[in-house]
Amino acid sequence: MRQHPIPQNILDVEFKLFTYFTVKEFAYVATGAIIGGIFIYLWTQNRIPGIVAFPSLILFGGTGLILGTVPIQDQPADKILSSYIKAINRPTLRVWQGKEMKLKMKKRKNAGKASVTEIQKHQSEQVGLTDVEEREKLERIGQMMEETGLGQRKAPQPTREQRIVISKENVEQYALPNVKAQLVGTINMVLVNKQGQPITNAVVIVKDNLDRARFALKSGNRGEVLSTKRLEGGEYKVEIKHENYMFSPIRFIVEKPVYPIIKISSI
Repeated sequence: MRQHPIPQNILDVEFKLFTYFTVKEFAYVATGAIIGGIFIYLWTQNRIPGIVAFPSLILFGGTGLILGTVPIQDQPADKILSSYIKAINRPTLRVWQGKEMKLKMKKRKNAGKASVTEIQKHQSEQVGLTDVEEREKLERIGQMMEETGLGQRKAPQPTREQRIVISKENVEQYALPNVKAQLVGTINMVLVNKQGQPITNAVVIVKDNLDRARFALKSGNRGEVLSTKRLEGGEYKVEIKHENYMFSPIRFIVEKPVYPIIKISSI
């Protein structure tokens, strides 16, 4: 684009030598000519061949002449060259990072450095269902459990060394009778002690076959543990932890999206 002159201080005009070249332009031309002359001198002394001397003379002499005398789009060639080098070496997209953005990036960085233990601890502190609809669903399940009697049907009592295996074939042995509720997650359970009383604040951790925690929940006031996460098909480990009760490890074989509420007793 053609540059339009604007009023400026005439004292800022560069001093010209020989009424044509400025000091900078003369320096470019003289430097190119001197370097080219050095190659010609070395050729006359038989130190380098002419195939090297003459192309070098043309290259350096021509570069100095172009930088000193030839304008490009009404701008000095050296300015165009420096602007091009800056343009290819500097980013063309810049993002404003205010205080809020810096805080978010700091939180992400700290979250990436969190250990697996801290993540599991954070997950175990999540009670799970907290909104109004889910609370109403819990109340309906509690009412149905009271009507059917929580302690009327006893789940199989495993020994301390025994591992509970739950699959599509035997899930009815552990399922609560006559309890029908609209469930969302794959694994849902009720935790009770040997007397059939609900166990609250037990931490239930579900891990995949690589021993990675998928989610963790706490049992509610009626011992209920209702998840909202659907798991893919495969084998999962369910660990239940409580300061006053012990539970056998559970191997849960998932073959369908949602399973009924199962009853797990402490040992």
